[in-house]
Amino acid sequence: MNKSKVNMPKILINNILCFLTYLTFFFPNYSQAQVNIKIGDIFPSIMENDIVYNPYNTNEFNNKYLVVQYLNLDDFANVFGFLSFNKIQNGVSNNNLIYITVCNKTSDKIKNIFDKIELNSIVVTDTKESSKIFFKDGLINSFYVLVDNKGVVKWKGESNSFNKAMIENLIHNQPILTYKFKKENKKADHEKNIKDLSDPSHEKLTWLKDNVLFDKDQLFYFSLNYSAIQDSTYKSSLNSFSNGNAKYYNLNVSLKSLLKDVTNIPEFLIEVKNSDEKRNFDVYYINNNKHNEEAYKLDLKSQILNALNLKENIEEKMMEVYNLKVIDSSKLNVSTPITNNESDGIISMTICDSNNIVAADESVQALNSLLKKRFKILVRDKTELQRKYNFIIRSRTLEQSIKDLETYGLSLEKSLELVKFYTYK
Repeated sequence: MNKSKVNMPKILINNILCFLTYLTFFFPNYSQAQVNIKIGDIFPSIMENDIVYNPYNTNEFNNKYLVVQYLNLDDFANVFGFLSFNKIQNGVSNNNLIYITVCNKTSDKIKNIFDKIELNSIVVTDTKESSKIFFKDGLINSFYVLVDNKGVVKWKGESNSFNKAMIENLIHNQPILTYKFKKENKKADHEKNIKDLSDPSHEKLTWLKDNVLFDKDQLFYFSLNYSAIQDSTYKSSLNSFSNGNAKYYNLNVSLKSLLKDVTNIPEFLIEVKNSDEKRNFDVYYINNNKHNEEAYKLDLKSQILNALNLKENIEEKMMEVYNLKVIDSSKLNVSTPITNNESDGIISMTICDSNNIVAADESVQALNSLLKKRFKILVRDKTELQRKYNFIIRSRTLEQSIKDLETYGLSLEKSLELVKFYTYK
């Protein structure tokens, strides 16, 4: 009895030592990971066999500055964070600077997502969820960690607080400050931009937004004026045709874009032949007369044409048309929520540039629009697909995009058809 009591502490110590030996052998960074890593701590090592893209001798990380992106690929929309990271790397380069992206997926799953994207950073798999050593709740979305050339963590934070100026400060051994951008500040900046343009209609625009647009007793209102907004980058719009009501405004918009918006006709099929072709407009339209969306858009189109004294001429011409069809629905990447809570659903997002077309939680109709925008082609949806999907498609050439669509079980087939062209003069 007494002998057992005497040996208990020794047995307990032996068990703890065995457990720590196990952790040290299988998790060499455990001594660093057992507490939340803070600014000033040593950054944990990255194992070479965890690198998926752009192999690098990890011994050469010594004396290098590291910009590390932790990416949660449970949410497909975080792919957009990776694309933004690519652009940042093009803006700040240095021989002593290394960019790393750490993903919480296996190598095969990472390759399945990124095989159509040009990769600038070293991409690493992190199935052991080492991100939890930086934040108590682990990897929710993407975040960044900046490490100096002595292996010391100099900054960590969410993507909305990260910018390339921080990288410049890192490599020049300057303090790295966090700036938080609030949505209300952005809105205030937009309002300030309008006010500073000495725009006499600013008060009218504000009054229309605050009083007319959401006035339940306002059955009808239409206003079309030349825009006094001189900043070509400023855009503001609302497009709501639901519940029997129409609330629409579009500020600083070209006539072609305005007509495309209200007719759903691709802009490359629209031609404007009058002096207003290069002018921008501010348009407001409120109609609470309980019509459907199609009737409202026809009425809005009529109001615009009458206000500018324009006539519509329709001419049919033979043109190449691309029909989008399903060849193997099992290859489609169906969008699914991260959790069982419907309020935690994925946010729909798209990007379209000369390298990639990316769509997260989007319809096939949205994919059609991106293909039209990128290649100025007419695409007709023959898929009858109704769900939301995720797509990553290379877009340097149309042929490249067609090939990538096939990996999703879709085909884009060309034919010659009669197409309507619209001229307004």
